[in-house]
Amino acid sequence: MLAAPASLARTWVHRALRAVTDVLFPPTCVTCGTPGVDDGEPVCRECRARMDREWPVNYCPTCGRTVPPFVMVDGRCNQCRAQKTSIAGITRVGPYNPVLCFFKRQEHVQLACMIATRLAVLMRECSWFDSVEALVTVPPWWLRERMGRYYAPHVLTRRVSLTTGIPLLPALRRIRGGPSQVGLTAAQRIQNVHGKFAMVRGVRLHGATLCLVDDVMTTGATLEECAKVLRRAGAKAVYAAVAAHVSPGTPSVTPSA
Repeated sequence: MLAAPASLARTWVHRALRAVTDVLFPPTCVTCGTPGVDDGEPVCRECRARMDREWPVNYCPTCGRTVPPFVMVDGRCNQCRAQKTSIAGITRVGPYNPVLCFFKRQEHVQLACMIATRLAVLMRECSWFDSVEALVTVPPWWLRERMGRYYAPHVLTRRVSLTTGIPLLPALRRIRGGPSQVGLTAAQRIQNVHGKFAMVRGVRLHGATLCLVDDVMTTGATLEECAKVLRRAGAKAVYAAVAAHVSPGTPSVTPSA
């Protein structure tokens, strides 16, 4: 079908404006600031190549920690083998890095698409993927939503849902605020999020298998607390998918989980 003249005119005007904008304000790499990245790409080729090398590292599919090869026993690493958990399994894009740091703090459509696509691919490789019936976002404090502030987990969950076809389920709400998790020990993080999440009124799970989605995890205290709430409400199993895991001592990081 041939496009109408008015439609063609709008298309050419849009292309012309975009070309002028790219000349005056060339897009730059979100990681290193190099101008002139490929059309639609959030990072330059060098940074993309580095990410492709760094992200596929070994990690525990139960707790998400980065681990050396050959330390897994029955799907658990040495650090989580003796721990009880409400999360049946975790997948992640990679360790926390400047790209994921940028995504956590600022909205960027192309970057969100890139990370969500990668996470969706990794989810499909998990043995539990086909059993997941809905995605659940780790929710923010209501005041943050009321203020309209950017919240990376919401963006990530929506795009993973579009990519995988798994529907969203607004099952959780945060009922209490409180201090940030930054700078707290593992024990303090657990205490800090205890009792801060609840089910959305009227949601019934009835043995559903769910996948929690978050942008960044450190000790996993927030994910664990959310999974406990979902399990108590009737979920059969709860898995987790996150963009990044923060190792202890990682510099210049402001994770919340």
